[in-house]
Amino acid sequence: MTTALRVDAERNRGLILDAARSVFAEQGLDAGVAEIAERAGVGVGTIFRRFPHKEDLLVAIVEARVSEIVAFARSAPTFGDFMRDAVSLHMGDRCLCESVGTAVFDRPELESARDDAREAVGALLARAQGESEIREDVTVDDVPVIVLGVARSAPAEGWERYLDFALAGLRPS
Repeated sequence: MTTALRVDAERNRGLILDAARSVFAEQGLDAGVAEIAERAGVGVGTIFRRFPHKEDLLVAIVEARVSEIVAFARSAPTFGDFMRDAVSLHMGDRCLCESVGTAVFDRPELESARDDAREAVGALLARAQGESEIREDVTVDDVPVIVLGVARSAPAEGWERYLDFALAGLRPS
């Protein structure tokens, strides 16, 4: 039988996740739990009662971000619109950008979120290819490489220009 969190425990969980999202987005994976506790207005022990390891907290944040990517893929009118939203999210969130390709991203708890993202992005890509907007040889596995390539290497100001270059390279000749 599952028990619901007490009202104060649920409130604290929300405060912790909000603070962690901000701190990790700004400072990346190396951000300290003490900073998160301070911003959330809770003790470090409160964080570790709910998230026994820092990586558990990171997984919760990354899972929420991957869900946002799924929502972008499912609602984007075009593949280019999706790419713009995905790169923008990565540009503003060091945690998400740095976690891809690490042990955090490979945790089993994220398997369902990764599968959902792969399915949603794959469907969007197939639609774009069916409408001859994207080359046929582009695969769903190419998409995160392109997103991360732009997000990790483009300047914060003007990254859209580099995304436009990447998108131009994906169009059929």
